[in-house]
Amino acid sequence: MASYLRGEEWLAILSFAFNSVLAGLIAWALARELDPDRETVSLLAIPIAAATVISFGAVALLPSAVFIGTARYLIRITASAPRRMEVLVIWLMPLGLMLYYQNAVFGLLTVLTFGLEAYFEKFPRSESRYAAAALFATAGYAAYAGLPAFTSLGLLPGLMAGGIGLLVLLKAARMRQPQSRSDFNDQPISLGRLRTVMLLSMAIALITMTGGTPGFLLLGPLWAALLTVGI
Repeated sequence: MASYLRGEEWLAILSFAFNSVLAGLIAWALARELDPDRETVSLLAIPIAAATVISFGAVALLPSAVFIGTARYLIRITASAPRRMEVLVIWLMPLGLMLYYQNAVFGLLTVLTFGLEAYFEKFPRSESRYAAAALFATAGYAAYAGLPAFTSLGLLPGLMAGGIGLLVLLKAARMRQPQSRSDFNDQPISLGRLRTVMLLSMAIALITMTGGTPGFLLLGPLWAALLTVGI
């Protein structure tokens, strides 16, 4: 009983509970961005993310939180561009993560975000074909880059990651025109943009797994969101 009365014990319990709740909320927000027409289903991401925290003890929260901004920026813009400061923040936050976590994948995220937005603004009519090409190209590269991680994670976690990836690919292929509207005007969200960001999310998640279990925990809430989207 004395151990439970110590301040350190209660602080650890509160920290663990806070981490679980926040991971769930971040996963829920990501699931809503990646599958905007199924807001009710996105609530499943909360217990999935909390279960991840319970299973592994702790997951990083900041990278997945930053990814919410990236996904929303790429998906929700259909005509009117945001202010320059907003764009600057969206591109600089992943670079900050790269320096903090010493992981180059976040620098890649900034480059891809810049390139995708430039492509969509210049060639809006070919979004669907580009999304399909991006789907196979990024998934193929991510699977190749993440192959050593499956060995370090073990057979079961590797199969789980591959299974989530397959669910997301099938979801992207079957997805129809979203009914949700852009933040900046009353136009529907672009199907091509939504598919591409789903692929970008899956690719980034798989590539971080080259770091083994720590790489998985780096984007734990994003994995929970991807599983929810694929269900």
